[in-house]
Amino acid sequence: MPKPQRTITITTDDMRAHGRDVTRYLMTTPTMLIAFAVVALACIAAIIVGATSGNLTMLIAGLGMIVITALVPFLLRSQAKKMLRAAAPEGSKLATSITAEAVWLQSPLATQTLELSAFQKARVIGNTLILRFRGSTNYLALPVRAFAPEAIATARDNIAA
Repeated sequence: MPKPQRTITITTDDMRAHGRDVTRYLMTTPTMLIAFAVVALACIAAIIVGATSGNLTMLIAGLGMIVITALVPFLLRSQAKKMLRAAAPEGSKLATSITAEAVWLQSPLATQTLELSAFQKARVIGNTLILRFRGSTNYLALPVRAFAPEAIATARDNIAA
């Protein structure tokens, strides 16, 4: 078992930051931006068609899509916080270590060692380190403060290589 480089206790602030930062990450992915563009065009088309043809159903559908789309960030934020809470509940200890080969995590619920070669990208967004898995849209998001600055630099250098 690797020696932890850092151990933290998950706080309410971690939960808040995690929800905010993961939402920001997800809202700016190419897939999400394309989805929003498509929905925006559909909303505009529905509103224009509904307004010009007097079709109230189409007008309401266009406005309804806008309302539903506006709720997406709130739903993403709630889901992100729920996922962190499931992996490392508030008040629990999270121990971490990053070497040139792997990232090691230990929470009350699990211990994991993940090869850095499994990741395609490492990004820090706000107070969250996001490691995106290679060939996938899946990611691992953890509080930045759970890692020494040198560990994050090691991850970036070895994932980019």
